[in-house]
Amino acid sequence: EDAFKYDLVILGDVDPAFFTPEEFNRLEELVRDRGGSLLMLAGGRHSPTSYAGTVIEEMLPVRFDGSGKWEDVDKSVYPVLTAEGRSSAVLTLEHDVEKNDRVWSHLAPMDQLPPLLEPRPGATVLAELSESGGRNSSYPLISWQRFGAGKCMLMGTDRLSRLRYQTGDKYHWRVWSQCIQFLTLSRLMGEHKQ
Repeated sequence: EDAFKYDLVILGDVDPAFFTPEEFNRLEELVRDRGGSLLMLAGGRHSPTSYAGTVIEEMLPVRFDGSGKWEDVDKSVYPVLTAEGRSSAVLTLEHDVEKNDRVWSHLAPMDQLPPLLEPRPGATVLAELSESGGRNSSYPLISWQRFGAGKCMLMGTDRLSRLRYQTGDKYHWRVWSQCIQFLTLSRLMGEHKQ
């Protein structure tokens, strides 16, 4: 029951071997049945590719190549908000659209990204890349989806700390606080029975 008290679980670049199958099942139940949320942050060692074949793979809003090999990204490529991303408070760091776009462009260079293939049906992509790099579809950089009664989000980059460049924590803090509010508010407001 202690596990089900959480509203949000954030997984960084954690080796999936750290978790037992029972812990994965509890996390799935927390999100699917009890309205909790999962936020996964991409990392070069484990996340998300090492989670291929686990219940976490099924929960994430994107499909990915489980090979674990990250893709090199041209230095000029940067995040671009989709229409859904622009209309969502999650990625709004400035109220002026052009200024907000400039803030997000400061994440370049992104160096490498995990091999994300495409969003799952029903998932919402909030940010993609400015260039597709020869892909058939846009790269789902930041996305989320409903999973049962809860929500799951994937931040497909480990470079969000670049939002601190010349601004301190202003934008970095804002993006994380807005993500956390988005992922937890419906459960905290009583939308879902615990």
